[in-house]
Amino acid sequence: MRNLLTILTFTAVLAMPATAQIKATDVKIIPKETTEKADKPQTTREIGPNEITERAAARAYPLMGEWRARYLLRQLDLTSAQREAAEGLISTVLRQPAPQINLGRVRELMALMQQAEADGDAEAKARYTRELRQLGKVADNEPEFLDNLRLQITDAQKKKLDEALARLERNPSGHIRPVDLLALVEAMKLSDEQKKKIAELKEEQRKKSTSAGRLDDTRRAQMLRTLVRKMNEVLNESQRASLDAEIQKLRTDKVKNIFQMDAEAEKASKRMTGRRARP
Repeated sequence: MRNLLTILTFTAVLAMPATAQIKATDVKIIPKETTEKADKPQTTREIGPNEITERAAARAYPLMGEWRARYLLRQLDLTSAQREAAEGLISTVLRQPAPQINLGRVRELMALMQQAEADGDAEAKARYTRELRQLGKVADNEPEFLDNLRLQITDAQKKKLDEALARLERNPSGHIRPVDLLALVEAMKLSDEQKKKIAELKEEQRKKSTSAGRLDDTRRAQMLRTLVRKMNEVLNESQRASLDAEIQKLRTDKVKNIFQMDAEAEKASKRMTGRRARP
């Protein structure tokens, strides 16, 4: 299991699109025992239970395994029967031993990717990245889980599942971004006046994000909460309730035992870094 988690962490981080890649120094791991305090950054007011927390905004490790599955399930508005079936799939599929993979080939690809990056050979790096992605798929049971899940859900839910998978392809950690919040509002039935105000807000946010540069998790969460507040000023009561419900689905801090994943991913990353540092 430890080797598998190490490989999954490696393939998820290095095989993601270059624009989405993160470094270990970019990641803020919040210990499980400090969850409550960490979810309430020091600001001038109390953070409400439905507001975006630091963990929900954090550029953390990519979601993986059971935690990634639970994030996907949160997007689907499952019935109680569907939820029970999904939990059964997590227990019988995702928690089963995954197929063995060629660790030697993974290490070889690591070296080849590093060399290709050093040489500026984008084509070779892309080729090795594709192979790593395939190894990552072999190394987990998600495809089988998804195939079985699709048998339990409606066509509308399948569409939501595909949209969530596409979002995680672009943003593997699932952290909430301004573009995600704006997309939720733009998908609503807005009046012409509301569309105009949201377009202005979108441009304002674009300029703000460009000038702000890289933010820490606390400031990123504050920026997102400010954006939500400004969007709510444009929306009516019903639309605000709908927006809040959709935001709750996107919050990674609401995924069951997410801080356990953070801790395990951190350990796996350290083991991986230790191996790479050895002569």
